[in-house]
This record gives sequence, C-alpha cells and structure tokens, in this order.
Amino acid sequence: MSKQAVVVEQLFNRAFFPGRPQRSIAYWQGVKDMLRLRLEGVELRQSYSQGTAEADAWISGLTEGAAIWDAYRTAVKVPG
Repeated sequence: MSKQAVVVEQLFNRAFFPGRPQRSIAYWQGVKDMLRLRLEGVELRQSYSQGTAEADAWISGLTEGAAIWDAYRTAVKVPG
C-alpha cells in the first residue's frame, strides 16, 4: 500500500470514528473517492445512476471528502 493510500485510510478512519452516526456505502465511497483524487490523483468515476439517492449520497460524500482534504492540507501545509 502506498504512503498516499495509507493517508487516505487514516483520514477516512479519523472522520468516521466509532459512535459517529452511520452513513451509506455510497456516501463513504464519495469521501474516499475525493481523498484518492487529492492524494493519489485517481480519476473520479461515478458508479451510481444520476437522480438516485445513491448518486446524491456519493456527491455529498465528495463534499465531505473535499472538506477533510482542505483541513488536512492546511494542518500539514501541503501546497494548494
């Protein structure tokens, strides 16, 4: 596992700590996909049909993933 992949898992696990209200698999996937985009350069690929609850959850997860990335980037002073 690459260093970047380890950081993705660490950030994800920190965000979704035990006791946090449960989220859907699609939401979690969105968070991880955004973190992978930012840390590993992995292209975003939506696997959910537009207009579905799963697609909405995935997009919401992307938003949280971006916020997690911004906080991490600021904390460790990663260039923009």
